[in-house]
Amino acid sequence: MLLVLSPCICRSDIHNLCFGKLLTHIKEETHFIINIDPCSGINEESQEETKENFERLLNVNGVSYDINISSSACFYTATVHLITKACEMLEKCKYVLWFEDDKYFNKNPKFEKINSHGVFHFWMKVEHPTFHPTLWSSDIFEDVFVNGIANS
Repeated sequence: MLLVLSPCICRSDIHNLCFGKLLTHIKEETHFIINIDPCSGINEESQEETKENFERLLNVNGVSYDINISSSACFYTATVHLITKACEMLEKCKYVLWFEDDKYFNKNPKFEKINSHGVFHFWMKVEHPTFHPTLWSSDIFEDVFVNGIANS
């Protein structure tokens, strides 16, 4: 199973583009964990409207999800929430994809062909953790993110 973690703000127009494109590339069982901070994009939508949009988008694509509406706008708090929820599912998943809500895959990332144990960066090719879209094997995700961020 692929686990997708996404910190988001209220901007469904962007989500429809970015998540819509991402969903066309997913070929395996997937579960999304999404955190919605109380920050609005230019359309002034609410967190609840953003959540409803995600529910429609994810239901149409037949993927499971957990959506949290955060009480404060804090990237670190959102990250800890996402990691904590992910820990509940790590035994069931092979990979964890960190996917911020405004990233767009111009080409197919071919998740199904990535069989490496480790970390695969889709944007920046760096050796350290990044918040750009990154696919982590679940064990490396646990070692780096859980131990390095959530437990700090």
